[in-house]
Amino acid sequence: MSKDKNWLKEQIKYEEVELKYAFDNYEQYEKVLIADDVNDLINQLEGPEQEKVVVPLFVGDWIEEERNSDTSYVGAMLRFYNFELPEKIKNYMNENYETFARAWLDGYSVEKEKLWAIERYGNYIGSYIIETGGVDVDYEAEKVDAFKFTDKSKAEAVALLINGTVEEITK
Repeated sequence: MSKDKNWLKEQIKYEEVELKYAFDNYEQYEKVLIADDVNDLINQLEGPEQEKVVVPLFVGDWIEEERNSDTSYVGAMLRFYNFELPEKIKNYMNENYETFARAWLDGYSVEKEKLWAIERYGNYIGSYIIETGGVDVDYEAEKVDAFKFTDKSKAEAVALLINGTVEEITK
């Protein structure tokens, strides 16, 4: 039997008695587990593959961390409404609630992280140490070996100190 809407109706009908009892008698966290079971059935439906949304690396890492600790989507939403999330995740969810939901439920891909390198006189910074008297820099000839900044403003600050230029690089 294909897993279409009729299949889902049969599965839910099969579970109907348990679901009615559960929602009348169970605590909130138990209802979350049952909702997850229904969500799992929905996710098994066959149909056209939906394109995955793109999320920042920190969101993908957080979703995986929560899934590894057996948090459900509903559980994550409860944490959101109870203000129990890291600030960065809470802000992302506030601004991108639909993308977050699709990422959790349908899967996601992680956006490529932007990185920056500092070039000076045809060479790239391989490492640096900011000292009292200035900046001690080791140079590399190849961009691939350059120190990669994840924060553009830090790269710009170091480039200013050594009269270098900031270049965006791909990972």
